[in-house]
Amino acid sequence: MANILLFLLGSLLLWLAVPRVLSNYELAIGNSAYELVAAGAPMARASLERARESRIAALAVLESGRTNKQLGQVLLRDALERPWSDPERPVLLEQAVARLRRGLARDPADLFAWYHLALAEWWRGRAAEAATALAMSYRTGPYHPPLASDRARLAVALWPRLAPPARRRATGEICRLAPGDRETLRRFAESEGRLDVLEEIEKFSLCESTLAAN
Repeated sequence: MANILLFLLGSLLLWLAVPRVLSNYELAIGNSAYELVAAGAPMARASLERARESRIAALAVLESGRTNKQLGQVLLRDALERPWSDPERPVLLEQAVARLRRGLARDPADLFAWYHLALAEWWRGRAAEAATALAMSYRTGPYHPPLASDRARLAVALWPRLAPPARRRATGEICRLAPGDRETLRRFAESEGRLDVLEEIEKFSLCESTLAAN
C-alpha cells in the first residue's frame, strides 16, 4: 500500500512539473533575444519575433506573471520601433498594456514593469493611467540608477498629474542624475514645454533638501 501511495505521489509531482519544464524550454528558445530587448540593445526583427513567440508559447503551457511582463515589454518594444502610421502600433501598445497589467496583478513588486506600463500608457495618450503606473514604479523602487534617466524624462512629461509622493521620489532621483544625464533631461524638458519643472526644483533648492533628508 505504501509503495502504491509513493508511486501515485511521484506521478502527481511529475504531472505538476511537466508544464513548468515545457514552459522553461519555450522561454529558453528566446532568452538571448529577450535579453537584447531588456537591455534596449539594437536587434534584428527576427530576434524580436523570436522573443515574442517564445513568451507566447511559454504562456500557452503555464500562466506566469513574470512571463506576461516580459511579453508586455517585448510588445512595447515592437510598437515603439514602428512608424506612427503603422496600424499595428496602437494594437501592439494595447496588447503590451494588457500583458503588463496581467503580470503585475500576479507580481506587483516590479519597478521595471510599472515603468514599462507607464511608458505604454503615455504613448497611448492616457496620461492619467501613465502617471498612476509611474507612481507605482517609484513606490516599488524609489531610486534605481539604471532606470533613473528614463523615469526622469517620463516624470517631467507627466509632472502635472503626479501626486506629491511621486513628485518627491522623482525629485530625489533627478537630483542624483549625473551632469550629462541632467543636461539631456533639460533638453527633453525644454522640448516638452516642461522646463518650468526643472526650474522649480532648482529655484527652491529641492535637490539639497531631498538629498539631506535621505
